[in-house]
Amino acid sequence: DVQDLDAALAATMLRSAFVADATEAVHESLDLDEVIGRVVEQSCRLVGAGSASLRLTDDVGDLRPVATQVDIAGEVPSESAEPSADMLKVVGQTREPALLNSGTVSVLCVPLTHHGRLLGLITLGSSAANRFDEHDAALLGRFAAPAANAIANAQRYEAAVFLLDSDTLDAA
Repeated sequence: DVQDLDAALAATMLRSAFVADATEAVHESLDLDEVIGRVVEQSCRLVGAGSASLRLTDDVGDLRPVATQVDIAGEVPSESAEPSADMLKVVGQTREPALLNSGTVSVLCVPLTHHGRLLGLITLGSSAANRFDEHDAALLGRFAAPAANAIANAQRYEAAVFLLDSDTLDAA
């Protein structure tokens, strides 16, 4: 019983270290494309996903795919690991992670929010042999806030550079 508690505490500490490492990795750059790539990569590493996609909201609030990574773990699910439009809509509206385990595929979708605003969704897929569970959803949920912060910072930086470039062209 004490050993079980020690093992659970050690596992929790290890998961916290993984999230801290992933957070550090996504904050190393202000280049939006690089940050997006790192968010996808680190999300996959955190939960052992075989595929991932990242959608960001556009100017009118629609979700647009911006990054996809597949066959990360060398597995090819027999059915699509892409979430349905309904699943994306529910996660976007509720701002809560969703987990779907079917016969051959497992899908985890987590919202990326920043100051109450939906920035996008990260969606991970895996084969049935490596199903996601509530622990994976919680772990990715812990990573989602710093990942959204890194994306928001990169978006602001990109906008500032655009404005500076515009001012430079107008002055010339």
